[in-house]
Amino acid sequence: MEESGIRKPKYYSSNYEIFARCTRQSVHTTCVFLRKIAGCVHCRYPRFAKIFEYTTVIQCKEERFNGSLKREMLNYKEIRNLIHAQAEFDEYRRFYNNERPHHALNLELPVNKYQRSERKYNPKIEKWEYDSKYIVRKLKRSGYLTFKGQGFFISEAFGEQYVGIRESTKENGVYRINFRQFCIASVNINERVVTSRKPFKVKTGVEQDD
Repeated sequence: MEESGIRKPKYYSSNYEIFARCTRQSVHTTCVFLRKIAGCVHCRYPRFAKIFEYTTVIQCKEERFNGSLKREMLNYKEIRNLIHAQAEFDEYRRFYNNERPHHALNLELPVNKYQRSERKYNPKIEKWEYDSKYIVRKLKRSGYLTFKGQGFFISEAFGEQYVGIRESTKENGVYRINFRQFCIASVNINERVVTSRKPFKVKTGVEQDD
């Protein structure tokens, strides 16, 4: 991955649900990380066709390779030790990329389709600046937001993160909670409840309630 200009992320999940729910959370810490570095939004609802809108690595490719490795090599080889296993894995990877036709590629070879990524990995996450129409607050480590003398649980995943708060133009007492360019929750201060935790990306220049 390094040679393509992209580093492997620190977090992986073979189950997309982890990005959408974790115990009491509506969002997982992995999703917060991805939103910072890639501007992606994830939701478990099927209407979001692009699960990772701008990300470069997803786990399904590795799972597909592991399945082929098991069916085509491990089921027919007796592995003697770790050194032997590594040698066999290296050989199968070479075969998989350079000799084995792939139906997903119209029976062509991965080596003939590979292109270096033009996108460079930036290890430094840029600081997000909320404009003047937002009230900026820092969530507690527990994921609670203190606002107008009330406490609202947003998500532990956003613990100690800064959010932008803006009053709804259509609903009295309702405020939208934004994390960077995403609306992550809505709270009703009159009823003292969190009314929504469904994240969505806010379109630039468009009011959130439109």
